[in-house]
Amino acid sequence: MPRYTHRQKRVNAVVKGYKVSVRRWHANQAKRTRLQHRLRRRAGLHLEDNSDSSSVRSSASSSSDSSSESSFPSSSSSYGSDTDSSSTSVMGMDDDDMDMMPELADVEWWEDQGEDQDEDMDWDWWAERVGADIRYDDEDWEMNEGSGSGSSSSSDSDDEGGYYASSSGYSSGEDTPFRPSFPLRASRTAREAIETMYEHRYEMPRDNNPRPPAHLDYFLDVVKDRRPDLFREELRVTPRSFDSLVERLEDDAVFANDSSNEQMPVEHQIGIFLYRTGYHGNAAKVQKVAWWSGYSVGTVLLATRRVMTAILRRDFLDENMRWPTEEEKEEAKQWVEDHSVKQWRDGYLFVDGTLVPLYAKPFWYGESYYDRKSHYSLNVQLVCLPNLRIVDFSYGYVGSTHDSTAWQKTKIYAEHEDLLAEGEWIWGDSAYPIESWLVAPFKMPEARHPDKESFNTALSHLRIRNEHANALLKGRFGSLRGLRLNISDEKTHKFATYWIVCCVYLHNFFLECEQNEREEDGEMMDPADDPFVEEGRSSSSEDENAFSDDSNSEYRRRRGARAGLYEGKQFRLKKMRQLFREREKRHRQRQRNARAARRELLFDTDETDYDGDTDE
Repeated sequence: MPRYTHRQKRVNAVVKGYKVSVRRWHANQAKRTRLQHRLRRRAGLHLEDNSDSSSVRSSASSSSDSSSESSFPSSSSSYGSDTDSSSTSVMGMDDDDMDMMPELADVEWWEDQGEDQDEDMDWDWWAERVGADIRYDDEDWEMNEGSGSGSSSSSDSDDEGGYYASSSGYSSGEDTPFRPSFPLRASRTAREAIETMYEHRYEMPRDNNPRPPAHLDYFLDVVKDRRPDLFREELRVTPRSFDSLVERLEDDAVFANDSSNEQMPVEHQIGIFLYRTGYHGNAAKVQKVAWWSGYSVGTVLLATRRVMTAILRRDFLDENMRWPTEEEKEEAKQWVEDHSVKQWRDGYLFVDGTLVPLYAKPFWYGESYYDRKSHYSLNVQLVCLPNLRIVDFSYGYVGSTHDSTAWQKTKIYAEHEDLLAEGEWIWGDSAYPIESWLVAPFKMPEARHPDKESFNTALSHLRIRNEHANALLKGRFGSLRGLRLNISDEKTHKFATYWIVCCVYLHNFFLECEQNEREEDGEMMDPADDPFVEEGRSSSSEDENAFSDDSNSEYRRRRGARAGLYEGKQFRLKKMRQLFREREKRHRQRQRNARAARRELLFDTDETDYDGDTDE
């Protein structure tokens, strides 16, 4: 339902009062006309006899004075001649006047719509505005000008279609200006009242509070050059990465216009967007961002939408979300081999799901956003390399969606035969269905077996890179730890998902920029050692899907009937045997090296003793 403001309620009250008052006025006119006819019939006169109209009017007037003038007003006290003339005068108004008040343009006040009495209508206010003394009850309806009484000498005005004003009442004098009928005067009064309400944007007077000093200019002009570490802590990116993003987006069409008023600088708009995405909770309030940047709230929202529009261009997306090259594949495989065994080097991709909490329950299907962690959130699936770069992801799913369901909507799931070479696979957690190209750890109670527990431990040493990627994403873009957006309909839901998409693509963009910076400076640092990773880590180190494994056991059993389940299990056992064989091989090699070292030590000791005995 629409939410009416206080001003809209006042406008509706004025329009309703106008229609009610005009309808009652016409009812009173009809009542007065019937009274006149009744008095004339009692006097023995006929309305059809027009030979002596003055005597008719005189007789009617004298009869009204003598019989019922105390109960009914005279004909000269009315504001119009009859119903038709007053209606014609109202409908004959200027089109411009009617456009000023659209609500009154469709009012058909000549139709009797019933006795819609409004107890809350302020009739004294209407009387003061239209210059009439209005008194209404069930028996009578009187309208007199001010406190004076009407004059019966102006009955000739019935033939003129209107009445003329005078100091004592109404008369038909030629020098007296025209007095509009009550409906016309009420219509003008209602329009004036409504126009007065909308003269100003705000109903109450506003005090312009002084703005605090802006920090955005200070960080862009001073801190960026003198203290890069503080700049990265504030805007979550290095100064050179910030300049690279400005250079990449500044030529976008969204930052250009044909107006004489130029837009705010592109670097200011990007700085506002990075500040909003870099914090969560009260720190991400739009008003606080406005104070920090020195711009108004509306400008902050507009700058955010412009930057998101530029990031979501197809060319920018294709540049920062791509399949790894052969060189990048070999580098990822070498990392896996160094941290596990040689037989596992072809599993160079990792998949995991993460939840983006919302700071408030959505108004649009809010219950579906409720996740297993008792939060309202959005589900995002990320596929990454060991260097924490994301190569595929899925978005748009609510928090109650299971990871295995959201995983099926990724590109790599649908095209794994084309994207993965022969013998390559992906590492996942226990929430994902095992395939011949996807290996997941053993679940309880199988995980209690010593060999399988050892397998899960070795697998977790690799999958930790996916956790690092999630932590770096949420550590750099803190808004993903508590998205401060209201989801009230499908449009706002899409806006929230676009917000997440922008953060994911910027994650890859900044990761590549900072990697190039370290190579230029001759620094070698593991991306997992970034301080943002520690900030983005979850408060709980337990497996995110431990609860879902138990609660969805029936679902997992149904999925166990899939044709590829047996092949997936056999593939996982094969990798486990390879791990154990490699470990056994390394263990035996260490034992041989130890025996050789002991033999060498004993040989050196024997030679020393023999030399000593010879000297003696």
